[in-house]
Amino acid sequence: IESKFTDLYAREMLVEFAINLRKANYFEKALELITVFSNDSDPYIEPAPDDPADFVAYQSIPDAWDDPDSISTVRGWCAYALGQFGVPSSEEYGEKIVELLEKLSTDEDIYVRLQVTSSISELLSSKTDILSTKKSKGTPVNAIAQELERIAFDMLDNKVNRRYPIVMRHIVEIFRHIKTMSEPEVEHVLSVFEQIDYQGQEKVLASLLVYYADFRAAPRSNSRLPKLFGSRQSDDQTEFDPYQIRMRLVDYLRNGSSAEKSALAWLYWHLPQMQDESFSRVFELSLKYLKILGEFYSRDAFSVIYRFIDDYSELKPLECYELWIRVLEAELTHVRVAGDLAALEHSWSNRDNARYLSILFEAGQFRKYNKALSLLLEFPEILQRGIDPEKSREELLAMGSLGRPVLVDLYAQFPHIRSREL
Repeated sequence: IESKFTDLYAREMLVEFAINLRKANYFEKALELITVFSNDSDPYIEPAPDDPADFVAYQSIPDAWDDPDSISTVRGWCAYALGQFGVPSSEEYGEKIVELLEKLSTDEDIYVRLQVTSSISELLSSKTDILSTKKSKGTPVNAIAQELERIAFDMLDNKVNRRYPIVMRHIVEIFRHIKTMSEPEVEHVLSVFEQIDYQGQEKVLASLLVYYADFRAAPRSNSRLPKLFGSRQSDDQTEFDPYQIRMRLVDYLRNGSSAEKSALAWLYWHLPQMQDESFSRVFELSLKYLKILGEFYSRDAFSVIYRFIDDYSELKPLECYELWIRVLEAELTHVRVAGDLAALEHSWSNRDNARYLSILFEAGQFRKYNKALSLLLEFPEILQRGIDPEKSREELLAMGSLGRPVLVDLYAQFPHIRSREL
């Protein structure tokens, strides 16, 4: 075929045409074209005679860990085109699609492999409905998914792929869409993640930890969970023991990097918002893990925790109070031990602690109010502590004798608000 179409750009356009054929429901013809061009010599493994400089420049990009901004090879287009097959085509021609993706997944060119990972993610995602419960005359759709997942595991363990963080980054993205792994499989994936390092890895890691710790073994009837964890919510009901994953999650909450803690905090902040049912259960779950995260100061994660408190302090004042106190105590310890005021000065610049205090006051939780205000008054005065001394004075006076001890401390720091009523 290359003797007829010597121009590689013409061959690229023929593969693009296969995508149009698929859109017009000529699935078999589209796959025939992709099959033919999956054996194309472009991208070249050796320098092309007419452009050796371009080959050198192209091959050097993976070493720089840069993402390709466009598809510029024939086999790369083949790998991309396979990701455009959805229901009913993937059900009917699934075996051929799997066969071609598996072949291209071990291509000698790095960017062809990258396109394979994108296509597998696409096929496992909700966008193409490949995991629809419908069946057709072809391979059952769940069998297709299992084969795609097998390819993903093979790519994860491939020694050549491990040399390129850019490839590993795309491979791990696939696992956002795999929701039925066994305990050993999850442990294996997580152990691989821990051996690689790239920007954004923590988001995938957090998603897997949170999902497999508490949702893999639970009924998955909620249609909004895919928005948070990825698309695949299968009917798989095999037993799954999350104990080891939960222990691993707790370890990350306590000892993870700043980015990992922040990613976990972000998920637990959003988790209750994504639930149509069992809000209380999911809120309590988020609260439990955020309390663990709140044991040790982490600036970015704590900023997210405060957003959680902002969102739920009126709906769940007592529960949020417990989290708030945990965070305040950790922040105060950080100031006393590390003497790091700069981090808090930035994160507290817009902190509305007065609002939290008023919520407790209106709920009649005077002792909790006093504990929180006492803690805030222990922070250095140079910090913008987010309290309203005048309002706090009125609230403490309204408590009578219960508020007097804290009122004395408030006057000591803000003598201008002293009242004859003391």
